[in-house]
Amino acid sequence: MFGVDDWLILTIAYVILAFVTFLPVIVVKLKKIEVDEDENRFKTYISSYEAGSKEALETIERLNRNFSRIEGALKYWKKRAEWNRLFHYYTLCWTLLVSITIPVLLTLIDIESYSKIFMIVISLHSAIMLGFHRTLKIENNYKTFKHGKAEFCDMYRRMLDRPGWFGETDEERMETFFAEAEQIRKYLRCAEIDNIPEVKKDYGEEDINRK
Repeated sequence: MFGVDDWLILTIAYVILAFVTFLPVIVVKLKKIEVDEDENRFKTYISSYEAGSKEALETIERLNRNFSRIEGALKYWKKRAEWNRLFHYYTLCWTLLVSITIPVLLTLIDIESYSKIFMIVISLHSAIMLGFHRTLKIENNYKTFKHGKAEFCDMYRRMLDRPGWFGETDEERMETFFAEAEQIRKYLRCAEIDNIPEVKKDYGEEDINRK
């Protein structure tokens, strides 16, 4: 059905397409991440305080100091979440496509033609992506950073829309806000440590019980 030249062209086309569709993963790793709309709204909220009293000035200063410390972490978490999301769906789409394609192609390949090379290429590509996906814990990292970023945004919205939830006075609101922010940061630090890439064997029930 396919000639030698057809299999060669198909192999080259597959490699080019696999590389082109991987470019967004590379780009997001290199590009600078900007703050979200929710974070800009929070900056506006800080600047909306009336600086007519000593207490108001202290509140503004504390919020600005806190946000300046958090802003870098937010950009980092946003970048990590986006990179892991793109890598996850890249791997998912290609491995699904390959798993559907291989059974069909097995009926068409000729061991002595470029069809064998094509099968090796797509199988190797799929295996490499799955290996990196599992070793780097892509899905877990995506969920972790996405959840942490969403928690911060939800906290911002509560501070903007329902400041009374944090307390009756500015002092109570600040303390509650800082405590909530610290808990989220601790959660993300712990989750990031738990998701450090590693190579280990799959423990059986006997190994687990022995531990």
